[in-house]
Amino acid sequence: MGRNLKLASLSVALAMLGSGIAGCGGASRSQGTTQVSVPSVTVPVPTAPPAAPAQSQRGQATTSASARAEALGSRLARAVAYKRAYSELPFHSPPLNVTQIVTWGRPGPLLDARVGERSFLCDKTPTQRRAAVRSYYELVLERVRAEGQSELRLRVSRFEPTASIRHVYALADGGPVTLTAEGAGRCPT
Repeated sequence: MGRNLKLASLSVALAMLGSGIAGCGGASRSQGTTQVSVPSVTVPVPTAPPAAPAQSQRGQATTSASARAEALGSRLARAVAYKRAYSELPFHSPPLNVTQIVTWGRPGPLLDARVGERSFLCDKTPTQRRAAVRSYYELVLERVRAEGQSELRLRVSRFEPTASIRHVYALADGGPVTLTAEGAGRCPT
């Protein structure tokens, strides 16, 4: 039904646009206005709901409805735990000085920690960068596990005012921290 209403609204809008355009331009005042036909709009009539199920079917309908409600409750609980795990992460504090976090997935194991270029590349040596990323990874993993999540991948990238990721500095996912070529590089001048 929503699709038909959208199509009907689009038809009316196009007809109104057509009538506005037809009255502009080429015709002189003596020629009058141009007639534009407006398409008819048809909206489907709602049908009556199906009859109530028989007694034997009602028990099955209730069981499937309760199963759906239980599954929805489980998904909701996981989503709340996911948000709670990431909502109180430290920002603007050592060792990593995270400016922004972006999570990916449902609930995702990928966390993108955005850091300032100067604080990451200029204020730390590559060894200190690895240690800072490992420390932050372990802190986040502890919180994620406390909320029922089991895995995590951390990507450290340069803070950008947009959502795009152009400069990845490091990756951590349980093994050793990997610095990218840019993350292991020198301070830009």
